[in-house]
Amino acid sequence: MTNRRVVSWITIVIVGICLFNPALYSIGLDLSGKEISTTGKGSIISGFIKNSTDQALPIEITVKRFNIDINGKEILTDIGKNEFFFSPARLLLRPNEKQAFTMRWIGEKSIDQEQVYWLSLDEVPIKTDKDKSSPIQFTVKTSVIQYIYVKPENPRSELAIESVMVTQSVEATQNIKMLEFIVANKGNTHIRPAEILVEINDEKLSKPIQINLIGRDIEFLPAGSKRRLLRPLPNTAISKPIAKLIQSKSSI
Repeated sequence: MTNRRVVSWITIVIVGICLFNPALYSIGLDLSGKEISTTGKGSIISGFIKNSTDQALPIEITVKRFNIDINGKEILTDIGKNEFFFSPARLLLRPNEKQAFTMRWIGEKSIDQEQVYWLSLDEVPIKTDKDKSSPIQFTVKTSVIQYIYVKPENPRSELAIESVMVTQSVEATQNIKMLEFIVANKGNTHIRPAEILVEINDEKLSKPIQINLIGRDIEFLPAGSKRRLLRPLPNTAISKPIAKLIQSKSSI
């Protein structure tokens, strides 16, 4: 076995340990809340960051704007200096130490719709001279991720079915027809759907058919976002479907 193969196998073992060993998740975050208002006392959340190991940990705090596109892909966007002030931005935690953390909204005082942010705590890799000279280099980088919601003054949720059509599954090797729905959140706050009951009608159907659209591809809808959903065609006679939202429920 060549040295390259030995290095590859050692790398795989190291990555596996880092991913599946719970002891490596060494950073703890305890916040006073997840929602921030744009004014007043509610514009600040605070908490503690804890190092639960017996080693010093350098921590870097990152905030990005979070959204999801129509196909369910998560989008993270860098933010400017005029949205949040958080202190500290970097810190060095001694073994088993915890430090206070504060996050304050300094953006616009009035927003039309909720904004979702991705708060991440990462262990900053430290390379020693020994690491630089070693042929096998690896770092263990642990992360804590928390979603923060900046709320508008009058939050409301409104789920709607914008369109429905018969299409073919792009993943299918055969001609398998599907129903394609465009589901929209027309409210100004996020929705976590627990039920989306839709009635499908067609001139070729003797009576309407009901479908529950809930699934793993629509667990979270940010304010103003849309999602494309593919569901099995319940009746091959359907060609020009009309969709009507019968009932929707959301979880917290």
